[in-house]
Amino acid sequence: MWHDGLNVAFLNVEQGDSTLVRLHGDRSWAALVDGGYARYYARHHDWVATHAPHVNLLVGTHCDADHLEGLCSLLDSPDCPRVDLALVPPFLHPTGNLIEAPQLDGPAAGYSAFASDHLILGGLRSCLRSLDALIGETGLSRAIRDGLPHAIDAIGARVEEFDGLPLPELWPTEEPRLAQAVAATGATTATAPADVLDDERLLRTEQACFEAGLPALSDLVEATRRLAQHPLAAQVAQQAQRQRGIEGALVRGALEFSADAVTATTLDRLIRLLRGRGIPIHTGPAPARAQPQGTPVETWHLAPVGGYVAQLRHALPVVKEAFAQLYTDPGLPSNVNRLSHVVAFRSRQAMSAGQRFGVLLSGDSGFQRARGRSHESLSEGWEQVLDWARLVHVPHHGGTSGHFGSRLSMALSDRPGPLDLYLSVGFPNTGSLPHRGFSRLLDALVARGAEPLTLHMSAVPRPAALGSPWRDRVEPAAAVTPGAPGADRIVLCQCTGGWGPLSRDPRHISVSSA
Repeated sequence: MWHDGLNVAFLNVEQGDSTLVRLHGDRSWAALVDGGYARYYARHHDWVATHAPHVNLLVGTHCDADHLEGLCSLLDSPDCPRVDLALVPPFLHPTGNLIEAPQLDGPAAGYSAFASDHLILGGLRSCLRSLDALIGETGLSRAIRDGLPHAIDAIGARVEEFDGLPLPELWPTEEPRLAQAVAATGATTATAPADVLDDERLLRTEQACFEAGLPALSDLVEATRRLAQHPLAAQVAQQAQRQRGIEGALVRGALEFSADAVTATTLDRLIRLLRGRGIPIHTGPAPARAQPQGTPVETWHLAPVGGYVAQLRHALPVVKEAFAQLYTDPGLPSNVNRLSHVVAFRSRQAMSAGQRFGVLLSGDSGFQRARGRSHESLSEGWEQVLDWARLVHVPHHGGTSGHFGSRLSMALSDRPGPLDLYLSVGFPNTGSLPHRGFSRLLDALVARGAEPLTLHMSAVPRPAALGSPWRDRVEPAAAVTPGAPGADRIVLCQCTGGWGPLSRDPRHISVSSA
């Protein structure tokens, strides 16, 4: 039996995520969370415009293009739905600079370290000027421009020879400030965002930086395009993470600073589109304590909290200086992913009827646990949301066996009962999670009382992602073969006892532990 609760549509955008949350049978309330890459979101645009002509809340969880570009495409279309409010990604200013913003209550009262506020108040030049000065004054931009071609060729020639070796420790503990910054965030290794290896995206960024009067960044991004055009670009980038010496450092530096420029440029486009339509923009952190807002659907903004934002802001100048002056990878992942919004929704009407099933959505991260002097990323009391959020979105990469998985299984340890997981596994899924550790999370959830545990996905995960018996359940349930496109969208509705598919697409893969 269907109830007047939530209707959640997970759109298959292949790489990344896009989720439309609505009241079942009612067009009066909707939230769109992320949009995937523009080229993949395009096939869903008409469906979204029809089923959500009025979007109460638009959320960009973080700045990766495989989450944000589709939202830009939506806002740039002539039939864009009416949008009441936009929650933009919490990407920090690349060197942690504050900008005066009296209306905000951010890491420092009356000031903001979010790149979105720099973009709103001062534009792209304001957001990236200090980064451009840093790489120009230290000579890094020139070094990358002159030395990157040789570094790419040298590393490319050794890709097969070194393939499969473990990542070394890439940051020098003898550098006190750097070691302190790494310890404060609990980071271990750095990652190169895939967005940086897209030549078209780099070209747009190079042009935007040139037009904004950022010559050092423009030159650096132009040099990085040589890596993106290399036939083994992804392998070279991966190998550079493992390699000591100037060659690996040049590639890592090019990727790090180009990622900042690409991210800021993508976010700038989103900001300009929102402002062009007169849509109010929210940039603040999550409240320190978990609390709902809004009606008829409660919205819970759970991460990142201000203390965690402030902590990363203080670490960023040290990290960027390490890259620019020491040619050193300090082992800190891009804060693009470390700062992801986490949101949850539940219907007030369904609650009053005794149906307490809601949904929890996150970006690629956002579940960092406080460790040592590091600050908690989630609102205090966030676990209470899992009393009713029994449909949980599992990020396509974000630590299903690390922060996300361990925190989810622990928080559910004293909350037995049915649980549905949507696995963000699109097609192609060669670079997507669930990764090798996912079976450990599933086994832990079942052991802690999550019965029945039901998995929903639109493509078959990589064989290594699911151990037995889950792999033996998933593959026979799939009407598509591994490596083939799956369901265009998975639509789940609240019903008696939990969540159920509104209409069953034979390519919708669903398996249960029961």
